[in-house]
Amino acid sequence: MKDILKLIKSIFLDILKLYKNFLHWNISKLFISLGSIALSFLLAIPFIIVLVIMYFAFDLNSYVTSMDVSLFSLLGFLSGEPLIFTLFIIFSLLTFFSALLGYSYRRVLFTKLNLSYIDWKKISYIKNKYFDFKLIWKYFKVITLIALFVSVPFFVFIIWFFILFFIFGWASWVQALLISSQFNLFSLLALLLLLICFVAFVYISYRLYFAVIMLVDKKHYEDNEKPMFYIIESFLKTKDIFVFMKFILVMILLSIIIVPFGFLQDSYSKSLKDIRIYKSYYSMWEIEKGVIDENKEENPNYDYINEIKPNYVDFSAEKLNSLEVTYFYINYFLILLTFLIIFGLFEMVGVSFYKHEIIKKHT
Repeated sequence: MKDILKLIKSIFLDILKLYKNFLHWNISKLFISLGSIALSFLLAIPFIIVLVIMYFAFDLNSYVTSMDVSLFSLLGFLSGEPLIFTLFIIFSLLTFFSALLGYSYRRVLFTKLNLSYIDWKKISYIKNKYFDFKLIWKYFKVITLIALFVSVPFFVFIIWFFILFFIFGWASWVQALLISSQFNLFSLLALLLLLICFVAFVYISYRLYFAVIMLVDKKHYEDNEKPMFYIIESFLKTKDIFVFMKFILVMILLSIIIVPFGFLQDSYSKSLKDIRIYKSYYSMWEIEKGVIDENKEENPNYDYINEIKPNYVDFSAEKLNSLEVTYFYINYFLILLTFLIIFGLFEMVGVSFYKHEIIKKHT
């Protein structure tokens, strides 16, 4: 118990270092966010260019701007040309994953920043390696290996699901089972298997979580190590199950502190959305409202408007406008406040846990 309290205290003191460097921390976060977005866009540009060329070369522009366009009809059109359809899907996925990888590089930048704070240092705003392509390439190799390993439980789930499917029979029999009862042996076994795979996913993710921190930690690791080295090192240094339980406990405690901010922001965001929907309804002529009421099945907001109407039914137009402005400013104030005092905390907690629990016990 004393060991856990000491760890929580150490992590808390490291978090305080962020607020002691409040201005530097937030300016750095802004640079890191912008740098990650720029890198994300830079990596996605080649694939975006190919998609744009395909868009015009195969006359997709005229098709997309037609009156009856829909995602399914567009995919149906593309499926008429298997090669075009395949290339379109491939380059769309490459665009998404390259952009995602580029943006995820911010974890490396946050790790460097947090390691410097723990050592009572500050990284210059322009010296945190935003576009160090040697480091970026090495990070991509590490994160790709991590992705492959953490996806194993889901592949296992798919394989065992089909084994269960084969044991219990083919599609028609399983469908009859699922329809006849909400709970049956097949569904319970599949649910149990999914739960086991999810726990395995969380555990493997934890075992490999510190590989990226080790990649950045030049105090304890050489710069010329292979990507697989960091994977193995993270896996070996996290084998103690009690350390895993401590990590889960720390993350739960942090979530208890952070989650209320998220709920508060979501509440005001929803209120802003509600007031805007009701305002659009309120500002209609009575004849338009009558048309909506008569064609309620064609109006996706009909049920929602009736649900929120009691909250605003006695409000005047001026009151609705005033309320919208109030919710707008509160909502964006909460977004700014969350960025200033919450955004980046999880990264510091991960680095602090690494310093006080993972490395400390192995040095």
